[in-house]
Amino acid sequence: MGFKGSKQFFAALDAAAVARLVEAGADLALVLEDGVVRDVALAFSEISAEAAEGDWRGKAFVDLVTPESRSKVDAMLGSGLGDGKWRQLSHPTVSGFDMPVNYTSVKIGKGPLVMALGREMRSVATLQQRLVRTHQELEREYDRLRHAEARYRDLFDAMTEPVVVLDAADLRIREANPAARMLLDLPAEGAAVFSDCFPKEAARPIGRFLERALASGQADLAKVRVKRRGDWSLRASAFRHDDSVSLIVRMQGGDAGQLRQDSEGEQHLRSVVEHLPDAIVVTASNLRVLSVNATFLRMIHLVDERRAVGDDLGNWLGRSSTELNMLMSNLKNYGVVRNFATVIKDRFGADEEVEVSAVAAPTGDETVYGFAIRNTSRRLQARPQLGAELPNSVDQVTNLVGRLPLKEIVRESTDLIERLCIDAALEIADDNRASAAEILGLSRQGLYSKLKRFGFDE
Repeated sequence: MGFKGSKQFFAALDAAAVARLVEAGADLALVLEDGVVRDVALAFSEISAEAAEGDWRGKAFVDLVTPESRSKVDAMLGSGLGDGKWRQLSHPTVSGFDMPVNYTSVKIGKGPLVMALGREMRSVATLQQRLVRTHQELEREYDRLRHAEARYRDLFDAMTEPVVVLDAADLRIREANPAARMLLDLPAEGAAVFSDCFPKEAARPIGRFLERALASGQADLAKVRVKRRGDWSLRASAFRHDDSVSLIVRMQGGDAGQLRQDSEGEQHLRSVVEHLPDAIVVTASNLRVLSVNATFLRMIHLVDERRAVGDDLGNWLGRSSTELNMLMSNLKNYGVVRNFATVIKDRFGADEEVEVSAVAAPTGDETVYGFAIRNTSRRLQARPQLGAELPNSVDQVTNLVGRLPLKEIVRESTDLIERLCIDAALEIADDNRASAAEILGLSRQGLYSKLKRFGFDE
């Protein structure tokens, strides 16, 4: 926004006062005539030294900037003269570094004189460099934290001793290693209350045990029975993280040998599932993916399992949501589905024919679903591509139910009937097309069009 009363307030200014205003308001001011510097006012040392040594007066402005800035000078003094826009130009300096300056141009009077007013951007460039360095430092710090978290997670999961971390506010389990999940039969999702994992008669002693740990920082419980796992001893330690307090509980004793044996058996099973030639997917009740094996990742062309876990299975499986709903409806009603024909889509949108067998497996208060997916595109004959080749029989038309909307199935059925009728008419007429057209009640041109459409002319 400019001055509204410029004529009223600045009419009494003489040339010297105007020059002082320009010098005070701009870091660098140039008076140009036909692109040549006639006078200079400089306010910062690096450009001042350069101008003093090179004597900018009498030189073309384009020769005083870096090569990549020359097009901007032409725009500023040409079509952009007096448009009020700021353009960043760079001046070479004796130190070897380019000095960024923001320029705008103002025409002086009615003659050829132009004033270029500049603001040095050295401080902005310094701030930008500091911002880049700070961002790089944050990235490095984030990488260090991520690696530390990965090492902690690997160590936590590798412990054969059951360990859980509780939130002191509500005594819910926030983290548990695989041994603890197996021992306490923890659900796949959600945070269970620690005392709920034990028989009801153990709730009171466990509550007192956790209160002692919060009060003194550490507590032991000599004996507590775990459901179907015998007697175990507990040791709890309190620790503070930021503004919250947590408890880490270690469980010792009981039938640890059996627990390790179960853990080893589970590892063997996991290894077999990981190397199966069929894709295996486990999902929660809302079809969010919980785990997959390597074959599934190869099918959808993903490298990292973390990109699939947490995603909706419907993004990968099924031609449409209707087909997936049909699969899930049967799975919920009967608990198992075998040899369900559908397609799997990879991350590029391409699909392959597959056969799905699925099972519903209750785990505590929730049901998870397991899917075994087998590629059948090489084993089975490919189905006709809809729109490119018509179905060959009524059976193929009825097989489309559940895969396509009704109106598309009706269109395919109509095409099948037309083709069968034309085939029968040609057979009756002994391949005489004129007679076949008369039998069908079509014109010759109409019959030829249909023959070409259905490929009879080949």
